[in-house]
Amino acid sequence: MTRLSVAAFGLVLLSIIGYGQGQKAASPPFELTWTKGRCLGCKNAAWLGEIQFVSRSEVWGVGFKDELNEVNTIIVHSTDAGRTWREVPQSQQYTDPDGRLAFSFLDAARGWIASWGNRGGEPQMIGTRDGGQHWQSLSQQFLQCMQFLDDTRGYGTVADEFFRTDDGGRSWVKTKIPDIGFTERMVFLTPDNGWIAGTHGKDYLVFRTVNGGRDWEESRTTPPQPPDRVRDLFFFDQQRGWLTTWNHNDEGTYLYSTIDGG
Repeated sequence: MTRLSVAAFGLVLLSIIGYGQGQKAASPPFELTWTKGRCLGCKNAAWLGEIQFVSRSEVWGVGFKDELNEVNTIIVHSTDAGRTWREVPQSQQYTDPDGRLAFSFLDAARGWIASWGNRGGEPQMIGTRDGGQHWQSLSQQFLQCMQFLDDTRGYGTVADEFFRTDDGGRSWVKTKIPDIGFTERMVFLTPDNGWIAGTHGKDYLVFRTVNGGRDWEESRTTPPQPPDRVRDLFFFDQQRGWLTTWNHNDEGTYLYSTIDGG
Protein backbone atom coordinates (compact mmCIF):
# COMPACT_ATOMS: atom_id res chain seq x y z
CA MET A 1 0.00 0.00 0.00
CA THR A 2 1.45 3.39 -1.00
CA ARG A 3 1.09 6.91 0.31
CA LEU A 4 -1.16 9.23 -1.67
CA SER A 5 1.00 11.13 -4.17
CA VAL A 6 -1.43 12.69 -6.63
CA ALA A 7 -0.51 16.38 -6.82
CA ALA A 8 -4.10 17.59 -6.97
CA PHE A 9 -4.74 16.11 -3.53
CA GLY A 10 -1.49 17.24 -1.92
CA LEU A 11 -3.01 20.26 -0.22
CA VAL A 12 -5.85 18.20 1.13
CA LEU A 13 -3.45 15.69 2.66
CA LEU A 14 -1.30 18.45 4.16
CA SER A 15 -4.22 20.20 5.78
CA ILE A 16 -5.57 16.95 7.24
CA ILE A 17 -2.23 15.98 8.78
CA GLY A 18 -1.70 19.52 10.02
CA TYR A 19 -4.90 19.39 12.00
CA GLY A 20 -3.92 18.41 15.52
CA GLN A 21 -0.26 19.36 15.00
CA GLY A 22 -0.73 23.11 15.27
CA GLN A 23 0.14 23.69 11.61
CA LYS A 24 -1.66 26.26 9.56
CA ALA A 25 -4.00 24.62 7.08
CA ALA A 26 -3.34 25.25 3.40
CA SER A 27 -5.92 27.06 1.29
CA PRO A 28 -8.34 24.62 -0.31
CA PRO A 29 -7.91 24.16 -4.08
CA PHE A 30 -11.67 24.44 -4.68
CA GLU A 31 -14.90 25.33 -2.92
CA LEU A 32 -17.82 23.04 -2.20
CA THR A 33 -21.45 24.07 -2.02
CA TRP A 34 -23.48 22.25 0.62
CA THR A 35 -27.21 22.02 1.22
CA LYS A 36 -28.40 21.52 4.78
CA GLY A 37 -30.64 18.49 5.20
CA ARG A 38 -33.65 18.11 7.51
CA CYS A 39 -35.04 15.14 9.38
CA LEU A 40 -38.83 15.40 9.21
CA GLY A 41 -40.73 14.45 12.35
CA CYS A 42 -37.69 12.69 13.80
CA LYS A 43 -37.67 11.83 17.52
CA ASN A 44 -34.45 9.80 17.84
CA ALA A 45 -32.17 10.97 15.02
CA ALA A 46 -30.40 13.95 16.60
CA TRP A 47 -27.19 13.17 14.65
CA LEU A 48 -26.43 11.38 11.41
CA GLY A 49 -23.81 8.62 11.35
CA GLU A 50 -22.95 6.13 8.60
CA ILE A 51 -24.74 6.56 5.27
CA GLN A 52 -25.12 4.32 2.20
CA PHE A 53 -26.22 5.52 -1.23
CA VAL A 54 -27.96 2.89 -3.38
CA SER A 55 -28.68 5.32 -6.25
CA ARG A 56 -28.18 9.00 -7.02
CA SER A 57 -31.20 9.94 -4.89
CA GLU A 58 -31.88 6.96 -2.61
CA VAL A 59 -29.80 6.91 0.59
CA TRP A 60 -29.98 5.08 3.93
CA GLY A 61 -28.24 6.06 7.14
CA VAL A 62 -28.03 5.74 10.91
CA GLY A 63 -29.56 8.44 13.09
CA PHE A 64 -28.67 8.48 16.77
CA LYS A 65 -28.55 10.35 20.07
CA ASP A 66 -26.77 9.71 23.37
CA GLU A 67 -28.88 8.59 26.31
CA LEU A 68 -27.10 7.94 29.64
CA ASN A 69 -24.27 5.52 28.76
CA GLU A 70 -25.91 4.06 25.69
CA VAL A 71 -26.75 5.19 22.20
CA ASN A 72 -30.28 5.25 20.81
CA THR A 73 -29.97 4.46 17.08
CA ILE A 74 -32.49 4.27 14.27
CA ILE A 75 -32.34 3.83 10.50
CA VAL A 76 -33.15 6.95 8.50
CA HIS A 77 -34.05 7.16 4.81
CA SER A 78 -33.87 9.85 2.14
CA THR A 79 -35.27 9.75 -1.39
CA ASP A 80 -33.87 13.14 -2.46
CA ALA A 81 -30.10 12.65 -1.99
CA GLY A 82 -30.11 13.67 1.67
CA ARG A 83 -32.10 16.89 1.54
CA THR A 84 -34.85 15.41 3.70
CA TRP A 85 -34.81 12.34 5.94
CA ARG A 86 -37.42 10.25 7.74
CA GLU A 87 -37.00 7.67 10.48
CA VAL A 88 -37.72 4.06 9.52
CA PRO A 89 -40.37 2.49 11.79
CA GLN A 90 -39.42 -0.58 13.85
CA SER A 91 -35.67 -0.04 13.31
CA GLN A 92 -34.82 1.58 16.65
CA GLN A 93 -31.96 -0.10 18.52
CA TYR A 94 -29.76 0.54 21.57
CA THR A 95 -25.98 0.08 21.71
CA ASP A 96 -23.18 0.86 24.16
CA PRO A 97 -21.39 4.24 23.81
CA ASP A 98 -18.79 2.78 21.41
CA GLY A 99 -21.26 0.71 19.46
CA ARG A 100 -22.65 1.29 16.00
CA LEU A 101 -25.57 -0.11 14.10
CA ALA A 102 -24.51 -2.50 11.33
CA PHE A 103 -26.83 -2.18 8.34
CA SER A 104 -26.82 -2.90 4.62
CA PHE A 105 -29.32 -1.98 1.88
CA LEU A 106 -29.36 -3.12 -1.74
CA ASP A 107 -32.00 -0.71 -3.01
CA ALA A 108 -35.10 1.16 -1.87
CA ALA A 109 -36.75 -2.02 -0.55
CA ARG A 110 -34.24 -4.68 0.59
CA GLY A 111 -32.13 -4.22 3.71
CA TRP A 112 -30.66 -5.85 6.84
CA ILE A 113 -29.84 -4.72 10.40
CA ALA A 114 -27.61 -6.57 12.89
CA SER A 115 -27.46 -5.40 16.50
CA TRP A 116 -28.07 -6.26 20.15
CA GLY A 117 -31.68 -5.21 19.89
CA ASN A 118 -33.40 -3.17 22.58
CA ARG A 119 -32.28 -2.80 26.21
CA GLY A 120 -31.29 -6.17 27.66
CA GLY A 121 -32.15 -7.96 24.45
CA GLU A 122 -30.38 -10.75 22.59
CA PRO A 123 -28.32 -10.27 19.41
CA GLN A 124 -30.56 -10.21 16.38
CA MET A 125 -30.47 -9.83 12.65
CA ILE A 126 -33.59 -8.58 10.90
CA GLY A 127 -34.40 -7.98 7.26
CA THR A 128 -36.92 -5.99 5.25
CA ARG A 129 -38.18 -6.25 1.68
CA ASP A 130 -40.51 -3.24 1.72
CA GLY A 131 -38.25 -0.36 2.70
CA GLY A 132 -38.48 -0.90 6.44
CA GLN A 133 -42.24 -0.97 6.84
CA HIS A 134 -42.03 -4.56 8.05
CA TRP A 135 -39.09 -6.58 9.39
CA GLN A 136 -38.45 -10.32 9.60
CA SER A 137 -36.22 -11.97 12.22
CA LEU A 138 -33.47 -13.93 10.46
CA SER A 139 -30.92 -15.05 13.07
CA GLN A 140 -29.18 -14.12 16.31
CA GLN A 141 -25.95 -13.16 14.56
CA PHE A 142 -24.41 -9.92 15.87
CA LEU A 143 -22.14 -7.97 13.49
CA GLN A 144 -20.20 -4.71 13.76
CA CYS A 145 -19.69 -4.31 9.99
CA MET A 146 -22.01 -5.76 7.37
CA GLN A 147 -22.45 -5.73 3.58
CA PHE A 148 -24.82 -7.70 1.35
CA LEU A 149 -24.10 -8.15 -2.36
CA ASP A 150 -27.46 -9.66 -3.31
CA ASP A 151 -30.46 -11.38 -1.71
CA THR A 152 -28.42 -14.34 -0.45
CA ARG A 153 -24.72 -13.42 -0.16
CA GLY A 154 -23.56 -11.19 2.67
CA TYR A 155 -20.44 -10.53 4.75
CA GLY A 156 -19.72 -9.18 8.21
CA THR A 157 -17.14 -8.81 10.96
CA VAL A 158 -16.98 -8.86 14.76
CA ALA A 159 -13.61 -7.93 16.32
CA ASP A 160 -11.07 -10.30 14.66
CA GLU A 161 -13.64 -12.63 13.10
CA PHE A 162 -15.10 -12.60 9.59
CA PHE A 163 -18.54 -14.05 8.75
CA ARG A 164 -20.25 -14.91 5.48
CA THR A 165 -23.75 -16.07 4.60
CA ASP A 166 -25.20 -17.70 1.47
CA ASP A 167 -28.82 -17.79 2.60
CA GLY A 168 -29.73 -14.15 3.19
CA GLY A 169 -28.50 -13.95 6.79
CA ARG A 170 -30.19 -17.00 8.29
CA SER A 171 -26.90 -18.83 8.92
CA TRP A 172 -23.27 -17.65 9.02
CA VAL A 173 -19.84 -19.28 8.59
CA LYS A 174 -16.99 -17.85 10.69
CA THR A 175 -13.32 -17.31 9.75
CA LYS A 176 -10.77 -15.93 12.25
CA ILE A 177 -8.46 -13.21 10.90
CA PRO A 178 -4.88 -13.53 12.27
CA ASP A 179 -3.02 -10.60 13.91
CA ILE A 180 -5.70 -7.98 13.44
CA GLY A 181 -6.93 -6.69 16.79
CA PHE A 182 -10.21 -5.29 15.56
CA THR A 183 -11.70 -5.13 12.07
CA GLU A 184 -12.86 -1.55 11.66
CA ARG A 185 -13.75 -1.34 7.96
CA MET A 186 -14.87 -3.74 5.25
CA VAL A 187 -15.71 -3.35 1.57
CA PHE A 188 -16.65 -5.90 -1.11
CA LEU A 189 -16.89 -5.07 -4.82
CA THR A 190 -18.05 -8.52 -5.93
CA PRO A 191 -19.05 -11.71 -4.10
CA ASP A 192 -15.41 -12.85 -4.40
CA ASN A 193 -13.32 -9.65 -4.11
CA GLY A 194 -13.20 -7.81 -0.81
CA TRP A 195 -10.98 -6.06 1.76
CA ILE A 196 -11.00 -5.55 5.51
CA ALA A 197 -8.82 -3.16 7.52
CA GLY A 198 -7.84 -2.58 11.12
CA THR A 199 -4.89 -1.91 13.40
CA HIS A 200 -2.33 -4.00 15.29
CA GLY A 201 0.10 -2.19 17.58
CA LYS A 202 1.98 0.44 15.55
CA ASP A 203 0.74 -0.94 12.23
CA TYR A 204 -2.43 -0.85 10.24
CA LEU A 205 -3.43 -3.98 8.35
CA VAL A 206 -5.38 -4.52 5.16
CA PHE A 207 -6.47 -8.02 4.18
CA ARG A 208 -7.65 -8.95 0.68
CA THR A 209 -9.72 -11.93 -0.42
CA VAL A 210 -10.42 -13.18 -3.94
CA ASN A 211 -12.65 -16.11 -2.95
CA GLY A 212 -15.40 -14.57 -0.83
CA GLY A 213 -13.52 -14.52 2.47
CA ARG A 214 -12.40 -18.14 2.60
CA ASP A 215 -8.75 -17.07 2.38
CA TRP A 216 -7.02 -13.73 3.04
CA GLU A 217 -3.75 -12.02 2.02
CA GLU A 218 -2.20 -9.55 4.47
CA SER A 219 -0.71 -6.10 3.76
CA ARG A 220 0.98 -4.44 6.77
CA THR A 221 2.12 -0.79 6.90
CA THR A 222 3.83 1.17 9.70
CA PRO A 223 2.73 4.83 9.43
CA PRO A 224 4.79 7.82 10.68
CA GLN A 225 2.49 8.11 13.71
CA PRO A 226 0.95 5.16 15.63
CA PRO A 227 -2.58 4.63 14.28
CA ASP A 228 -5.54 4.84 16.63
CA ARG A 229 -8.02 3.37 14.18
CA VAL A 230 -8.89 2.92 10.52
CA ARG A 231 -11.55 5.51 9.84
CA ASP A 232 -12.52 4.64 6.26
CA LEU A 233 -11.75 2.21 3.43
CA PHE A 234 -12.91 2.48 -0.18
CA PHE A 235 -12.10 0.70 -3.45
CA PHE A 236 -13.09 2.00 -6.87
CA ASP A 237 -12.13 -1.23 -8.62
CA GLN A 238 -9.96 -4.27 -7.90
CA GLN A 239 -6.74 -2.21 -8.09
CA ARG A 240 -7.48 1.34 -6.92
CA GLY A 241 -8.35 2.01 -3.29
CA TRP A 242 -8.04 4.57 -0.49
CA LEU A 243 -7.69 4.27 3.27
CA THR A 244 -7.87 6.87 6.05
CA THR A 245 -6.34 6.40 9.50
CA TRP A 246 -6.71 8.41 12.70
CA ASN A 247 -3.61 8.70 14.87
CA HIS A 248 -3.00 8.59 18.63
CA ASN A 249 -2.77 11.75 20.76
CA ASP A 250 -4.52 14.02 18.26
CA GLU A 251 -1.64 13.64 15.79
CA GLY A 252 -3.90 14.17 12.81
CA THR A 253 -5.02 11.92 9.97
CA TYR A 254 -3.26 10.11 7.14
CA LEU A 255 -4.74 9.29 3.76
CA TYR A 256 -3.27 6.41 1.74
CA SER A 257 -3.92 5.02 -1.71
CA THR A 258 -3.09 1.81 -3.57
CA ILE A 259 -2.90 0.99 -7.28
CA ASP A 260 -2.23 -2.72 -6.90
CA GLY A 261 -5.23 -3.93 -4.92
CA GLY A 262 -3.70 -3.22 -1.54
